[in-house]
Amino acid sequence: MLSFVSPNSLRLMGRVVPQVSSSSSLTNQPMGSVVVCRRHFRGSMGKDKPLSSSLLETPKYMREVYTFWYRTEKNVSFLDKESVVNTLLWGHADLLEGTVVSMIKPGDRIMQTGATYGELTTKSSKAVGPNGLFDCIDITPLQVDLHTRKLKNFPQARVRQANVIDPQLPNEDNYDLTYSFMLFHELPTEYKSKAANAILKSLKPDGKALFIDYHKPSFFPLWTYLTTIFTVFEPFGFEMYKKDFWEFGDKDISSQFDWKKRTIFFDMFQIVEATRKQGPK
Repeated sequence: MLSFVSPNSLRLMGRVVPQVSSSSSLTNQPMGSVVVCRRHFRGSMGKDKPLSSSLLETPKYMREVYTFWYRTEKNVSFLDKESVVNTLLWGHADLLEGTVVSMIKPGDRIMQTGATYGELTTKSSKAVGPNGLFDCIDITPLQVDLHTRKLKNFPQARVRQANVIDPQLPNEDNYDLTYSFMLFHELPTEYKSKAANAILKSLKPDGKALFIDYHKPSFFPLWTYLTTIFTVFEPFGFEMYKKDFWEFGDKDISSQFDWKKRTIFFDMFQIVEATRKQGPK
């Protein structure tokens, strides 16, 4: 039954890989381009087989846990439907995606860490407008290829193959908004901290970070469902029950931000906003 499809399928997500160095600057890349470690990448989707990058090594935990959902090409056309995403989010796709879009102003510079199935990247690209920038990073070549094609008519959009804990930005303090959407429950513990730090460090003064993810449900049937999903499919998800987002990153970085948190649907989903404080870092 569809209701028991793993929430892994919410997104094709690339995780941590060995750092690849390059001397070229991301600032020289045109919008509407695809950048892999500051090099162009044009992929093509093949037949029904796992896809791995010849440029960036696929992390071991992705190979062991997420191949079916994120590295098997035959699943993409089905899982990329907004109706499937909405089902997996228990009917809350519009609300959660709308929360992201409501924080975007025309002309903003935005980064999404980890691409997602469904319409969120398209909605965000539209929201920044022709004078803004929508930067989407993911480590999975299949996902880079998918979103390159989805966003080909948005010159303000740029899809890059990059590591979420080391997005290889030309400089920090670069974005008005950086967000993750249903990402952190899929990251191993040690990567959650590095990813949180990278997201927070990417922001301009007064910039905002937005984290949307699972939370410990207060309604027992939903708790039973999500706990089962974590046990069977999502081995790194239980930390979402134990920590708040401001506890994932280093304290000296998290303390530079004002934090707001709210939950919806019997506390099953959390929406956490962090705003960089004014003044020196």
